[in-house]
Amino acid sequence: MDEEPAIQAFKNGADSVLRLPCGSREFYYRLRNFLRLLNLNTGQESVQFITLGPLKIYPQNNQVILCDDFVPLTSTEFKLLMLFINKLNQQVSLEELYRLMYETDELQYTSRVLGVHISKLRRKLKLADIEELDLKNIHGKGYCLTYTGGSRNGDDL
Repeated sequence: MDEEPAIQAFKNGADSVLRLPCGSREFYYRLRNFLRLLNLNTGQESVQFITLGPLKIYPQNNQVILCDDFVPLTSTEFKLLMLFINKLNQQVSLEELYRLMYETDELQYTSRVLGVHISKLRRKLKLADIEELDLKNIHGKGYCLTYTGGSRNGDDL
């Protein structure tokens, strides 16, 4: 017996299929995928997060919470943030940053796009208002995210 296309799509991890009303099996898969998107513990995966001062970062679903408010980041901004967190208090070279953004080894460093993304990241995360976090520019070499708040609280990674 073939399953309906919507049920099959949800089983395969689709985020949504617009079709109402739905049967109980389809509702089950919609609910399961919705919980997966929220990164709730459904018995299949554990909730993992990183806390740096007032920032709470959920790497599994690309979400950032600042003082209980959701911060909408683009995928590039989130990738940059995760790279900075993975190399916390260490210099991240311009080559690494461009390689992350453009996913190629054939790089041209004449673009201001990287600076724009980092500027937006600083503004969205309100880094000027957070004393223990600072995203420093190392002129001509790269950037460094420094955290002076001690241990990374709530770090389950």
